Amino acid sequence: MSIEYPLILPTTPGLRSAEFHARQISGMTASPFTGQQQVYEWPGEWWEADCSLPPMARPAAEEWLATLIALRGGAGTFLLGDRGGNAPRGSGAGYPSVDGGSQLGKTLATLGWNPSASGVLKKGDYLQIIKNYLPNPRAFENASWGKIQCTVTGVNTVTAPNGAVEAEEITATAGYTVFHVYQNATSLVPRYKGQTYSFSVWAKVPSGTLTDFKIRIYSGAGEGSTTVTLTTAWQRIVVSYTLPLSASQITAYISRTGTTDGIIVHLWGGALYAATIDARLHKNLTEASSGADGKASLDIWPRLREAPPDFSALILTDAKGTFRLRESAGWNLDELLHYGLDFKAMEAF
Repeated sequence: MSIEYPLILPTTPGLRSAEFHARQISGMTASPFTGQQQVYEWPGEWWEADCSLPPMARPAAEEWLATLIALRGGAGTFLLGDRGGNAPRGSGAGYPSVDGGSQLGKTLATLGWNPSASGVLKKGDYLQIIKNYLPNPRAFENASWGKIQCTVTGVNTVTAPNGAVEAEEITATAGYTVFHVYQNATSLVPRYKGQTYSFSVWAKVPSGTLTDFKIRIYSGAGEGSTTVTLTTAWQRIVVSYTLPLSASQITAYISRTGTTDGIIVHLWGGALYAATIDARLHKNLTEASSGADGKASLDIWPRLREAPPDFSALILTDAKGTFRLRESAGWNLDELLHYGLDFKAMEAF
């Protein structure tokens, strides 16, 4: 079985210590006559970490050694976070996601927080950005979304949870047996066999209720699904599924089985993501509160070096980033045959 990155570090024993560094590059010159300073801020910003482990007997040490050596110096990557900050000090209220797919720089526009919530994030709270692999998450009329026994009859005609008229109306074909709205992401994700993915979407109906509404992740060798009853209130539905090693695809489905005519569903914000595949670690630098539309603008470090896709998920608990070793792994052995290990890492980008 081939080694696939990023690796998950062993959890036993945990790190004895971890020294994190927020590296950034700036230049400064000062006038030799007045001392007046001129500062230039370069775009380079990244994490570094110096980690050490407690003395270990050989069984635990070999788990760590095999993992570190498998990184082959700086070639491979692994996930690492700050255990002291593994829960936000802010409320984290809601289901935060990236709001818009072309963002770069020091601020991040987000949506999906509980409306009008103060202190959703406090200074120093960590967030992990996880890539959304479904293009056009607000445009179900786009050809990237397949439609079976249904059509998009209202394009950007329904008020979404953020207050914008950008959600869409799906109408089941008369006499349908099961309607599907779906995307096949097999060619879009870096890997899927044996990996855990989550699929989420916002949904409601214009009136009454609708039972047996299902979303699922299909692998070609099984599926994970969740079934809910829709009402006139928006709800975020999510399913997580670990794909078997025999998986041949990864497809996100929105569906409903039945024969009742006149079925209409409102959809918004489809997202497919995997927390252990994509991990960009950031710190929130100022207290953030959400508006009545559930949006919040975050001041983050390090700056965005690449634009995360629209509706990429934000993980606030046990947030991690992708790192690589700054030098090859090494260890020592004492007179009691206890192993000592430490390693130096930097953010991989």
